[in-house]
Amino acid sequence: QGRRLSSMFRQAVKWELLRRNPIEGTQSQQHRADKCETFTPDEVGLILQAAEPHRLVGLIDLGFTLGLRPAELYGTQWHDWDDVADILSVRRKVAEVDGHLDIGPPKTAASVRDLDVPAHITGRLQDRRRAAMIEGCAGRTEWIWTN
Repeated sequence: QGRRLSSMFRQAVKWELLRRNPIEGTQSQQHRADKCETFTPDEVGLILQAAEPHRLVGLIDLGFTLGLRPAELYGTQWHDWDDVADILSVRRKVAEVDGHLDIGPPKTAASVRDLDVPAHITGRLQDRRRAAMIEGCAGRTEWIWTN
């Protein structure tokens, strides 16, 4: 998994979606030698194009760009995003377990991290904030991605 993650972030740097590889210099745990197939830039573009009309397209784009696990995406709150420094802090996960929401720390201690937010994701987050105001969610919830 560490090798996959490193490869994914290296690719994001090549595509200029990230300024730096956030896991560069870290040690990975043992991993399986399974071959991992990833989306090509064209496939990611098609997925995002198809998702564009949906109000949660930013969630999908954030997942592709920063490589967050779904539970980490759902766990993002407004105070996790520093819109001046363009940093997103990963501090919790939200997952459904037996019909109830499980809110807790990310999967591993190493999953607690601060990530550089590229400009296009800053735009997505700003769009989400404006949409939350229109939807009447702004100020009523600390969660970025509500349904």
